Order: sequence, then C-alpha cells, then structure tokens
Amino acid sequence: MKRNLWMDLTPLLDIFLILLFAVLINQNVGQRQLEGSYASAIDRLRAENTQRTLELEALKAELGAEPLGAADERVKYDFLVEKALVLDVELRGGRNQIWLNDVATSIYIVDFPERRALQKDAVQTLLNSELQRLADDDPLLLVTLKADTSAYRYAYLLVLEALREWTGENPLPKSYFVPLN
Repeated sequence: MKRNLWMDLTPLLDIFLILLFAVLINQNVGQRQLEGSYASAIDRLRAENTQRTLELEALKAELGAEPLGAADERVKYDFLVEKALVLDVELRGGRNQIWLNDVATSIYIVDFPERRALQKDAVQTLLNSELQRLADDDPLLLVTLKADTSAYRYAYLLVLEALREWTGENPLPKSYFVPLN
C-alpha cells in the first residue's frame, strides 16, 4: 500500500512531543529555582526570628535583674496599706448587690425613684458602721467603687453619688474616693 507523503504526520508528531518535553523541563527547572529561593527566604527569616528571640530573652533578663524599683514601690504600698483604711465597695451581679470588702451585704439597688434616697442612706449607713468597726484612730480613708459588667448603670450611678456624698461629709481628716471603673 502506498502512502501519501503529505499525510505522514510522524515527523510533526515527533517535533510536537519534543517541544512538549522542552516546556515541561523548563517548568520543572523554574519550579526548582522558586523552591530554592523560597527555602533561602525561609532560612533567612528563621535566622532573624532566632536573633529577635535572643534579643527578647536578653531584655527579659535585664528587666528581671532590676527588682529594686519594684521592691521600693512595694515598700511604699505596704506602708500606705498599714496607714490607710480601705473600704472596697463593689456592685455585683444583675441584681446589683453591694459587696463591702469582699463580703456580701443585704443591700440590693433597685430602680425605683421613690426609694432612691432610702438606698443612698442604706449605703452610707453601711459605710458608717464599717468605719466605726474598723477605725482605731484618725486614719487615712480610701473608698473605692467598682462594678462588674452585669451591674446596671442606674445602680452604679446611685452608689457613686452616695459614696461621693459620704466621703465629702465624713468626719475623718483625710477621706478619698476612687471609682475604679
């Protein structure tokens, strides 16, 4: 059987396959070059990370070596705690219960305008009784107020007003009020 020469595609197929292999080899070489550059970048970043870690450890050691400033502050704080009487008032829970020096009291702040004055008086009476119980001489008095996130704003404002009035009227020579939040 006689073949047509113009129909013989074998050489064309060979050229196509050679070009295909050349493209695949070129892609493989390019991928290896990218992997090499990525590996060198990763190594460089790891070296920088190690250097930063060593610098951080040196700074931590340097800060840890200077407890004298913190010790001085602690001595001052301990002195003030000995000389001052601290009354910590706290509003806790959604029922707005008053806690005094981490002890629950029977006072709950409710949102009734007609009971506002009674509630303020109850808070101030509680502080008076605690002050009489704890005070030996004329100390420095510090009253703090904080509330957790479930306490209502009206209750916080009422207790804030009651404490400001009470520290202003307090007979002690040095009375301070600090709202903590």
